[in-house]
Amino acid sequence: MTNRTAVNAYRQEAQIVPLSSGPMYAFSVPFCMPVVRAGVGCRNSRAPAPDKHVQLTGFLHAAHHKTRILDGFAGVDA
Repeated sequence: MTNRTAVNAYRQEAQIVPLSSGPMYAFSVPFCMPVVRAGVGCRNSRAPAPDKHVQLTGFLHAAHHKTRILDGFAGVDA
């Protein structure tokens, strides 16, 4: 669902990157649960620094993507 809705929001497939650490790793690996993360980022955004930034168009696309994911869970066609 996440990849299908990414195509709808971004007009391209999602980038699939395996988890290597962080809080989601601690829950997904021991319990064999699939986990996805949807968001926005750009090169040179300085994340996770306090002065990080995102582009407005990327932010709007990410909001649209997350809305499509939630619609999918509600049973609404994405």
